Amino acid sequence: MSGADIEAVLVRAKMQAAMEKRVIVTQEDLKQTIKDFIQVDIAKSEAFWAAINLADKKAMKKITKFLKKV
Repeated sequence: MSGADIEAVLVRAKMQAAMEKRVIVTQEDLKQTIKDFIQVDIAKSEAFWAAINLADKKAMKKITKFLKKV
């Protein structure tokens, strides 16, 4: 995925949360958006989901910072 792809996924996930009247993007929002965005084969890849581990505080801070800008 390119940087633009990741940005598109984050924006779509934020829009999904907003449509459900939530201010927080959940891991489930991201999973569903990614499944819709890319081929199902890669979305099922355990290594792929390990790379998007939301438990990582640095990644979560970066995502939160980005979503505030959008």
